[in-house]
Amino acid sequence: MSVRTITVTTFAAGLVLAALTLLVPIPLSWHDTPVAFHMPLASTALFTVWTCGAAALFIMSLKAYKPNLQRAYRGIAASITLIALGSLQLPIMDGFNLWDSIWSEYAIDALPYIASGLILYVSTRQLAQLVGVASPLISPMVAGVLVVGGALGSVLLPHGALQVDSIAFRASNGIVALCALFFLVSAIIILQIARHIGVHYVRAMLSLFSALSAGTLILAAILVNALRTGTSHGVAPLILITLPLLGTLFLQAGYIFTEAERY
Repeated sequence: MSVRTITVTTFAAGLVLAALTLLVPIPLSWHDTPVAFHMPLASTALFTVWTCGAAALFIMSLKAYKPNLQRAYRGIAASITLIALGSLQLPIMDGFNLWDSIWSEYAIDALPYIASGLILYVSTRQLAQLVGVASPLISPMVAGVLVVGGALGSVLLPHGALQVDSIAFRASNGIVALCALFFLVSAIIILQIARHIGVHYVRAMLSLFSALSAGTLILAAILVNALRTGTSHGVAPLILITLPLLGTLFLQAGYIFTEAERY
């Protein structure tokens, strides 16, 4: 099966699964409109299928690379898969009003995103070292100060009247900022890699940079929305619009990367 066929099939599978989410029964505890219940499910279905498809495309061409490069690319694939799987929680928590559950209150739901950000940085750093990139960002100390410092600083940002527990709100914002900064640092490293890698892979790296940059902007917008509304609960309309777009960017990156491997 060709790469194009796999990509088109993945894209179509996302659309089919999104359509099937319309058949999910609305729980009795739901007090909003049916559209408000089904839209997050459909949006997340699209994102999950397309992003997991992108990860599969990354893995497909690894046999052509040396073991060290394979580990780096597997890490990137694992990172975006964790993002996709983590996003599955959002419509479930929203639809069944689980925002006050232990799963949410103790930030267990954030673990896939934290793991994704960390794995993404480690993998892009390893790839940068292998292709000879010299950048302060590949220093764990520098990156750690930027990411952790920025996440801690986010809890001090001004916000609207709180509608949730203060500690939980600040912790949620810190985690969103942490993930956004991991994405930002990794995106910058990928852009630097594009300047050092072989000419056939520049377009692939730039497409991955575009996806990571979009992810950074989405996370930053989520943080701004939380600060504006004073709550980190619920699925913001912004997520419904941008998640499928981010999924297409990752799928495009996977396709371009696999096509580049043929040269």
